[in-house]
Amino acid sequence: MTAVFDLSARRTGLASTAFGHPNARLLAADALDMTVGYGEGINCIQLKAEFMLPLSEQCIGVGKLGAREKSLIDRCVAAVYHDYIQGGYRGESPTLRDFHNELLRQPETEAKSVALAMELFTTGSLSIFAHQTNVDIATA
Repeated sequence: MTAVFDLSARRTGLASTAFGHPNARLLAADALDMTVGYGEGINCIQLKAEFMLPLSEQCIGVGKLGAREKSLIDRCVAAVYHDYIQGGYRGESPTLRDFHNELLRQPETEAKSVALAMELFTTGSLSIFAHQTNVDIATA
């Protein structure tokens, strides 16, 4: 099977046309995707926060992520996963867009700055990893 990552998840049929193969399909991947057993016993929120901190720093600028921003990122990671985890990992896993929206709901000015810095990757033209995953990662 040929697989292509679709930046916007709107190109149905494009893969099979472009590659001339009926089984070719476009893939979307969510950087925040999480399933039951993620982290194998390690605090899954901690793991996702550890992932989001350097990602956020790359967006803001290396060395420009202060303690206040780090605390906001940690708070927002926990908030976007709360209902999903409490619901037994049923439904859709949070996405980078959910994380972005949670930042925007925070009252601190720093949260708005982090959200703006990440906008290109959450809602902008480079939002390839901000969509729901359409790959069965449990069997991939």
